[in-house]
Amino acid sequence: MATRRRCSECRCPFTPSPRAQSTQRVCGAECRAIRNRKLARARRSLAIDDYRADECARQEASRGRRAQGAKAQEAEAGEVCHALPSASKSLKLPKEFVGFVDRAVEVSRATLLRVLRRNWPRLRENVATAREVSRASFGA
Repeated sequence: MATRRRCSECRCPFTPSPRAQSTQRVCGAECRAIRNRKLARARRSLAIDDYRADECARQEASRGRRAQGAKAQEAEAGEVCHALPSASKSLKLPKEFVGFVDRAVEVSRATLLRVLRRNWPRLRENVATAREVSRASFGA
């Protein structure tokens, strides 16, 4: 009869597979993934320079593949699939805001608050919502 062991990750008892009784350390796939991540992290920390070099090479290769994929898509499409971007549109708000600030600098604080309330009434709205109060909401 197989002996029961404790999982090295979740500490639950499990019966190891008959083929791996002496080597199995975890109970299932989730714990296996956790253990693999932990072991990989330990390996990387022991050889951090090698890991960084490998990571840079991996990222460079990934960027190259993405660039080739983008070029291939452009070649397949033949024409550009989107229209060119339109010219930048000057927004009315920045000009309005600059004029507002210029006028506000020249007037008193009371006038500034009055103009703010008139131009942006949402600032006066109470956006907070009331919740039910219980003893738990006050902490210990």
